[in-house]
Amino acid sequence: MIQLRPGIRATSLLEAIAEALREANNVLGGGGRVISEYQEWATRHARVLASYITPSSVDSLITTQRYWSLLSVNTSAVGGQVLVGIVTLEVQERIADFEAAADSIRRRSQSWAINQFGMAGAAQQAIVLDTNTLLRHSGDLASVPWHGAVDAFPHEGVALAIPIIVVEELDRLKNSNNAMYVNGDKLQARALARTALKMLDREFTGQSTFTTLETIGSGVESVNLYATLLIDESDHIRLHSADLEIIDRALELQAYAKNVALATYDQAMLFRARKSGLTAFSPIHDDL
Repeated sequence: MIQLRPGIRATSLLEAIAEALREANNVLGGGGRVISEYQEWATRHARVLASYITPSSVDSLITTQRYWSLLSVNTSAVGGQVLVGIVTLEVQERIADFEAAADSIRRRSQSWAINQFGMAGAAQQAIVLDTNTLLRHSGDLASVPWHGAVDAFPHEGVALAIPIIVVEELDRLKNSNNAMYVNGDKLQARALARTALKMLDREFTGQSTFTTLETIGSGVESVNLYATLLIDESDHIRLHSADLEIIDRALELQAYAKNVALATYDQAMLFRARKSGLTAFSPIHDDL
């Protein structure tokens, strides 16, 4: 998975990828200069993309193991045609990986662009929920004033984003003996976790990771609330803390959603999220 740096929009990265692809195809037509043109292309675009994506993503797209081998190869000891063949193969694989990355980014961008009629439109607002928020509100998600919390108009799409690590924490809590206070009432964490898991199982059926929680009215008078599961890619490397992982998932969404906020009742997490540049809030203020 290509991971964007915080604050980078997907559209900007797609433009950089398109330029790299255009020049990579030109490299293939370089004839006898394909080796030097490849090296120039790879070095230049590795530097450009470093401003958009993380170092590991740059490695997966450009600075591969073959790239480093080709930089150190002794051209006089390797037959010219053999070396041209190796470079051509590497460029072809870079083109394929760039195209796959662009397709993935486009799909993610499209999944965050749904208008009040459930069709492609402007990017939605995203509110990432932490575990405590889902524990407290799994039974009344649609009644929480989410739109007001992020200054969204009622007809704007707002999607509640639930990182998969939150679901894993709920799974652990369903056998917990801990208790938590909600509006002054002492409640069993395991009961709240099981309620939340049942809600998720009901809302997300089959292979779907997107659901409509509520649509009231029509046209500009409608209120649109959605929910989406954020499933980790197979190559995603988790951070050591669940709180930091949730914040990282929220930062990643900045590339695709119109605005991103984090909903949490954890004061330390509020401070960490705000320090990272996120809008963070507690959905409803009560006696914690």
